[in-house]
Order: sequence, then C-alpha cells, then structure tokens
Amino acid sequence: MREIPSLKKTDTDRVATYQSRIKKPLNGDRIAKAVDNEKRVRLHTVGTQDSSTSFEQWLETIAKILPKNKFETFRLLIGEPVPTLTLSETIFDELAKIFESSNPAQKLTFESDNERQTNEFKNYFDVDRFFKEDVYEQLKLAPNSFLVVDVKEGLTQGKPSPTPYFVNIEAVIDASVNRDGSTNYLIFRVDEKTVVAIDDEAYYVFDSINEDYELREGYPSVHNLKDRLDRPYTPAFLIYPNFLNATDTIVVNSPLTKNLGSMEWLLFWSVSKRYLDLYAPFPIYVSYEEDCTYEQAGRICNNGILVSTSDDLEEAASVIPCPKCSENRMFGAGTEVTVPAPQTKDEPNLIDAINVIPASKDSIEYVTNEKVRLEQEIYYSILGKTSQPIESFSQSVSQLDLSTESRKAVLLHMKGIFERVQNKVTYTMARLMFGEEFIDSYVNYGDNYFLTTSEQETKNFKALKDAGAPEGMLHSNLERIIATTYKTVPYTALLNQIYLEVEPYQTMSIENVTKLVGVNMIPKKRALAKIHFTDFIEDFEAQHSALVKMIQLGETDKDKAVQTIKEQLSKYVETIATEIEKDYKQQLEKDEAQMDMVASKQNKDQQMPDIAKPSSVAKRNMPSRAKE
Repeated sequence: MREIPSLKKTDTDRVATYQSRIKKPLNGDRIAKAVDNEKRVRLHTVGTQDSSTSFEQWLETIAKILPKNKFETFRLLIGEPVPTLTLSETIFDELAKIFESSNPAQKLTFESDNERQTNEFKNYFDVDRFFKEDVYEQLKLAPNSFLVVDVKEGLTQGKPSPTPYFVNIEAVIDASVNRDGSTNYLIFRVDEKTVVAIDDEAYYVFDSINEDYELREGYPSVHNLKDRLDRPYTPAFLIYPNFLNATDTIVVNSPLTKNLGSMEWLLFWSVSKRYLDLYAPFPIYVSYEEDCTYEQAGRICNNGILVSTSDDLEEAASVIPCPKCSENRMFGAGTEVTVPAPQTKDEPNLIDAINVIPASKDSIEYVTNEKVRLEQEIYYSILGKTSQPIESFSQSVSQLDLSTESRKAVLLHMKGIFERVQNKVTYTMARLMFGEEFIDSYVNYGDNYFLTTSEQETKNFKALKDAGAPEGMLHSNLERIIATTYKTVPYTALLNQIYLEVEPYQTMSIENVTKLVGVNMIPKKRALAKIHFTDFIEDFEAQHSALVKMIQLGETDKDKAVQTIKEQLSKYVETIATEIEKDYKQQLEKDEAQMDMVASKQNKDQQMPDIAKPSSVAKRNMPSRAKE
C-alpha cells in the first residue's frame, strides 16, 4: 500500500503552490484554447448540436453568411448527427489499422519467474484491449484528455491494484506537460468541492472550504515511482502528445485538427446540398401575379406586408409579413412564382401567360461535386493517398508503392505516439503492482499493415503478370493476397504462406506448366507437384492434422515446417509418378496385345478362299490394318 508520511518542508511548499494555482493557473489560457479545439473536433466525431460541441459557434458564422429567411430553412435541414460524422468515422476506421499489424511485439521483464508474473499482470488488466478500444475512442471524442494511473483501495492477490482513468481537458485546472506527453504536475477538478493534484512525488486531494482549498487528511499519498533511469515521474500522461507547434505542449493536434476548417466548410456544403435538393430538381412555374386579398383586423396586404386601412388604427411596432404571401417559398415540387403583369399596352410582355423554368441541373452538379471534392481533400490530407488497382506494370511503383507508402507513413507516425503512451502506462501499472520486482516493458505495434484489399491485390497480380513483371514481384503480390484474405485469421494466413513457399511454379497456371513439360522445358516431377498440389494439400491436412495445428498456433519453426511439407510433397509426387509409370506400362502392354490380335487376324484372312472372306460392309467396320 502507499506510504502516507508526515509532511516535509518540500511537501508543504508544493501544497501551497498547488493551492495557489487552483485559483490562478499558469496555463489557463492554453487549457481554454484546448477546450475550444476539442469542441470543434467533437462537432464532427460526436455530431450533436449541444454545448459539448462547437455547433452554436459554427452556426453563428453561417448566420452571418446567409440571408435571414434562407438561414432559418438551412438551420432546419442540418439534422443530428451532423453530416460530417460519417466522414470522421471512415477516417478513424482507417487509422485503427495501427492495431492490425501482422508483426506486433511486446514484453514485460521481471527479476524472476518472468512468464508467471507476465501472465498475472495480463490477467489482471488487458492493456492492449484498453488502448485499442477505450483510449482510441477517447481520442475521437476528447483528444486532449489525460490518462492518470492510480491505485484502487484493497489488494488483488496480495498486490496493489493499479487502474488507469481519463481526465477530460474541461476538468483540468492547470498542468505542466513535456514534449513526450509526460507531466510535471496535473491539477484537475473531480467535482465542485474536490480538486486533485498529481506530481512526481505524490497524489494530493484538496477540499473546497469557504472559498479556500485545504489538503485532505491522509494526503499527500506518496507513489515512489521512478523511470528506467531512476528519475521520479508523474503517473499522468496526455493520451495523444502530438502538438500543434514546437512551443505549445497543451493543445493537441488530433488527426482532425488541421482539417477542422475544411470539415466545417464541408458541413456547410453538405447542408446546402440538402437545401438545393428541396427545389433545384423541380421546374418552377412563372405566371402573372394577382393582387393579394388577404385582410386581418383592419389590415390588408400591400406587396407582402400588412398595412392599416384606417387612420385610427395604430401602425404595428414592427413589420408584419402577409401570412398568405409568406407561404409562397421558392422550393418544392410544383413551385409557382408570380411577376407583375404589364400595366399598359406599351410595357413589354416578358413571359407567356405561364412560363416554365427547367430544373437547375448545373447547380445540383456543382454543389454535389464540390461536396465530394472537399470529402476527398480531407480524406487524403489525413490518411495519405489511397491505393487503386494498377493497370500496367509501369504504374506499379508510382501508383501502388508510393500510395501505400504515403498511407503507411501516416500510420507509423500515429502508432509511434500510441506505443509511447501505452508503454508508459504499462510500465507505471506494473511498477505500482509489483514494485521493484518489475524491471521494464516493451511495446511495439508492428509495421506490416494491410493497406489494400484482397480484391485489389488480385487485380494488381493480373495486371503485373500480363505486363510481364519479374517473378519476385509476382511472388510478393501473392503473399499480399494471402495476408489480406486472411488478415482476421493470422494462423490460417501463416499456414497458407508456408504452402506458398512449398508449391512449385507459384505464379504459373497449370495449363502453362503442362505446355512447358510437353516440350521438356521443366522437370516432369516438379510439374506433377504443381498439377497435383491441391490434392496433396487435402491429403496432407487429413493425415497430419496435429502438425497443421502446431503450424497454425505458431508452435513450430516456419523453416522447419516448410522443409517437412516439402519432404511429404516429394514422397507424394514419387507415388504419383510410380502410379503413372505403372499405368503407362499396363496401357502399353494392352496396346501391344491388341496389335498382336489384329496381326493374327490378318494372317487368317489371307488363307481364306474368296467365298469365306468378309463382305464389303463388314470390312468397313474392321480396324484399318485388317482391311489391307
């Protein structure tokens, strides 16, 4: 359990410092900026119109752009969640590939009994799941949050029970943060009456009493945490220490932050598209206007405005629009618009009795294209260029390799941030739980990502093969097809990768192999191995199920597994070759016997008198040699 010592002078100085900073924080302005930034992010990742997002601020900007009557309709069409939520979810789904690498690695190191203590820690708390689900979700909704590691009351199997929890930036009063996301101190509000401070020595709890903050009895609570270099540190970390500039260590640059302006503009165009859809697809009918006859309480309509008909009736304090005229809005199916009719014969007649303005297809296309352009611009800006199926070998570097490298660079940057924070949290929790028995932790998400689909890779393979790409490139493409096809079942992917290593002529079709063996271009037994490889795999898996299971579970060395399967394939091919040779000899003997029978028949025919020889009809049905 934590040590609760009497206050030393240094403790007293820190308590006084934190009591002062609760009232006058050093970094209050930067924290307020971070809160505003986070609200702008939440507008697109939560999609609500409440005070937790910047919806009202965005709406105020739109109100300055649109006329009042247009703005009222625009406001009704926004809906909830806002339209940009879909794009945000798509982006974060792609970024979640940082957790899907095929070569992750991590290790916990203890002074003794490493395996037992590692399993004990993992059974106590699944840090991998916590970061993949909880921390990643927090990044979407509250990217400026902190992660604090504390110890719960009570013991778990005789050991302290460390637990991580989030502190949202709205709750933070003051903080001193380093470039790597570690903190020198963190002060935050738990509720209206309670404030917590954490630094590299202890946890402090303050109670609000008569507008002052007094240290709660039993605190500070010392944690005695030291890093790998034996330096004390604070068990509180930013969840995503990626900052907007080189001097700011408070405001986080989340995946969406640098595109927030574009996201807000996209939101405007998305709603504008809905507005346009109300009237642009429909023709507008134009006719001459008739005088409005609306009358109410001594007021009549005059050009859409109600005016008094009596000098005794006081004019309204504000303009009253005519309810009947107000119903004529310029949208919807069958909209009708009226224009003044000529008053004299000398005035031009600009329209027929009824004129039709066709639907505005150009406007619809422009708004739709602009919306799509903005979506693609934001998507590519955040994720890098996406890979499309290549059409020729010459495109393989420029289109496939460079596009995947662009996307991979984004993932590598993000996974590096997550790795460092997860490593800090893992190290801290294990240190609090096991004390000095725990030595170190290592976390690596890996770097082998699935950035294309199996369908894309299959199309790429066909294009490369048709273009005459080298075997090495084709083989690599086959490996990617297997990896993307079985990305959710890595053990099956491993087994198929081993089969790929064993199969002869992996990139050639059976038809081409048959042609080549027919002209003695390749060995017959290797051709047999290719032709019968699928049958061999079925036979091998049926007879060696235990070995297959070991391969799938990674319990046997890959190279050893390849060698074993190659030996089994060689035996299988020998059996087939022996059977083929046996069948060939039997067929040859059968053909020779048939030829002997034909020859014997011919000798008998030559010794027959003419009257005993077969008729011409029967002769036509004999083998050719019997006719001679």
